[in-house]
Amino acid sequence: MKLYFENNNILKEYKVIMKETINGEVKVNKMKVLFEFKKDGAKFFIPANLLEKEGELEKILEKTNEIFKEVDYELDKTWQVVGVKNLNEIIKKWDILRKETFFYLKKENLKDFIFEISRIINNKYKLEEMLKRFNIIPYIFLGIYSQEIKKSSPLRLEKTIYNIFPLYNIPVQYEIYDDSSEEEKKIKFLIKESHKFDRQEYIKKILSNNLEKQKIGSFNLSGEGSYIFDRDSLLKKMEKTINIEIKNLLTYICNYQIEEIKTNDTI
Repeated sequence: MKLYFENNNILKEYKVIMKETINGEVKVNKMKVLFEFKKDGAKFFIPANLLEKEGELEKILEKTNEIFKEVDYELDKTWQVVGVKNLNEIIKKWDILRKETFFYLKKENLKDFIFEISRIINNKYKLEEMLKRFNIIPYIFLGIYSQEIKKSSPLRLEKTIYNIFPLYNIPVQYEIYDDSSEEEKKIKFLIKESHKFDRQEYIKKILSNNLEKQKIGSFNLSGEGSYIFDRDSLLKKMEKTINIEIKNLLTYICNYQIEEIKTNDTI
């Protein structure tokens, strides 16, 4: 099976549910996102209204997120993100927001926070790299189009897992199989550690944030999931589960669900 998107300007809305379980404690985040798909690109929208957050730093971040409510991505033939077309527009939005909303902040810690945000946003390379891994983008655009996906032997891709606890990037390898039937176009995948992954360094980072320096045991990382596509080879549904365990220290499960929203759907 090969995935190709031949049409232009198809709009789809998705509900996203991210459920994290850390040593038995469960946290669930829900949101809606909107995509306009094109042959060589996609526009990403967050249609939700601004929510009032508690805490000064949280309010700054929430207002800053407004400038990222529309991001125009450039894709290669495998549908992997290679660039952001509206970087200049995003930088201008930040400059206006900073001058009109944050310029008169008095507290030093808040001014330092704004300065650090500016350092990232005003650096086009850093901003583009951040937007490539923003939100669910790495999972929507995995880079599996225009490639042969077979039922028996896997398509192997070296990737990185972003945006999960404890927010350290994890190099992994995807093994991707065709799991289609007559009724639906589907792939399934397994995730395992990449040869680039330094598990000892990762464990050290986890320990550095852990106050109890107990003796730890073995490390394990695994994952699996599936993608289901419509007749245009656009995503209908994705589910991914990542498991990370450091014996005597950490048990972490992250479940991502992305599903196209139909009329009257709720999240």
